[in-house]
Formats: sequence, structure tokens, C-alpha cells
Amino acid sequence: MKILWLSEHEPLESQAKELQTLFGDDIQICEDYDRFRNAKEVKRRFEEGGYDDLVVVAPFTVIKRLCELELYPLYAEVIQLPHPDMAEFQCRGRDYKFLGFKRVKAVEMVFFDCIVPLAEVGMTDCEFCESKVKEPEDINTSLECPNCHAIYWLESEDDMHDVHHDASEHFKVEEWQVEVKTRKDFITFDEGDNWHLVFARPKTIETNTETGEED
Repeated sequence: MKILWLSEHEPLESQAKELQTLFGDDIQICEDYDRFRNAKEVKRRFEEGGYDDLVVVAPFTVIKRLCELELYPLYAEVIQLPHPDMAEFQCRGRDYKFLGFKRVKAVEMVFFDCIVPLAEVGMTDCEFCESKVKEPEDINTSLECPNCHAIYWLESEDDMHDVHHDASEHFKVEEWQVEVKTRKDFITFDEGDNWHLVFARPKTIETNTETGEED
């Protein structure tokens, strides 16, 4: 079985092993690093080379056109990681790990539910005060709501058990003194899913005016 590998980079060891798992040990990964002008050229190379499958790293416009030409490529899914020691490779100063291959069925345009002012694109609502706040662009930073001063960040599904601890560390209080709200399956960039948007702030402790005790 011959697999056309169209990318500027050679396959990772984990990617080659995944292809063997999917299609068996008797595969030949044929690496093609030459630039291509459009999807028709990709299809021409595929047909002339007598390939059985292909992996393409290309703009979504090219992949969309390949699907329209009934050539559905394999897509290498990766995830951005916060620490270099956890990553398999770097691209544009960011650290990534390969997750697996998926077969592209179609590339669609996704629209907003309603037309919002351009200044509000890339904004979301604070879970505490509903003010408009900027969406996080990556998983490495936390932001602060300018209105209620809650902090918010993107957290992976696997690390959600630590969010109260992280919030208490930030505000330098005990864990029971912070309140946390989360928005599940929040996707703001294209490195993967299963990320939650976490908002946290210190709990408001009110004092009973009659007894002088904290409620």
C-alpha cells in the first residue's frame, strides 16, 4: 500500500506507527515536499503515482477542494501543549503533540448565530458579570475581567480537578474561599477540543450587621 505524504515536514515516528496500525505493516510512505499550486495538482500527483491514500498538510481551502474532487485526505490532528518537554515538535514557536489521523469528509464555513459588531468578534461573556471579555488565544495565559476582576483561562478536561487549587493560588486564599464557573467544550483555536473555559474569583463574604459575624 502506497501513501502519499504531502507536507513540508517528514512524518513523526508516532505518525508512521499510527499509519501502520491503521493499514498494516506493509505500507510505503512516499514523502513529497514539492510545493503544489492547487488541489487539482495534488490529485494529478496522486493518480500518476498510483497511490492508495494520502496525507495532506495544506490550507483548508485546498482540502475543501480535494473533497469536492472526491479525494478525501487523512488529516493529522495535533494539540498544543503548555510545556516543551511534553511536546513532539514545534511550529512557529509553539509546542505540539500528535493525537491521531482523521479522514476529512468535508470542510464547511461556520457562521455566527447572529451578526455582531466586528469589535465583539473574538469576545465572550464573563460567567460572573456577563461583561464582554476577550477570548483566550492559547492555553498558556490567564486573563482578567476588567469589570469584576475574575480571572479566566482555558483548561483541559484532564486537569479540571485542579482549577480550585489554581484559583486559590492566584488569589492567595484557601480553596473554599474561591468560586469557579466553567463553560464546557469551549473551542477558540484550531489545536483541538475538550478545552473548558474556567472563570474564578474570591467568594464574597458578607457580615451580618446584627451579630457582626460573617455569613
